[in-house]
Amino acid sequence: MWWETNYTYIWIFNTGRGLSVTLRLPHNIGIIYDLGCSDEFSPTEFITDNILPHLTEHKEYSNYKIAQCVLSHPHADHIQEIDAILADEDDQALIYPALITCPNDKEVGDLKVDFSRIEREDNKELM
Repeated sequence: MWWETNYTYIWIFNTGRGLSVTLRLPHNIGIIYDLGCSDEFSPTEFITDNILPHLTEHKEYSNYKIAQCVLSHPHADHIQEIDAILADEDDQALIYPALITCPNDKEVGDLKVDFSRIEREDNKELM
């Protein structure tokens, strides 16, 4: 079974214009890359139903099964299911990562991302 080995497993979900990727690293550590979806398929629902139950909770962070969620950039086809990682009023989220990594928004020199260059009508609300 994939959750009992020391191999790395990678699931790549085609979400139409983009991809969503889930990695299961040795010792049952999970990483998610992008949160796009399509009308026909929700990677976050698949991950919640089929992958999360088999991941180990991190000892240093209680209740975290996903070590990191990486968001490549804030276009809608990459962050459409962003609500899955954000806690609601009951501090619940479908997928609750210990660390969320996003495009650099620092105000220092060349490090700042110019969000106006990547803003489009379909991602304004999500951003």
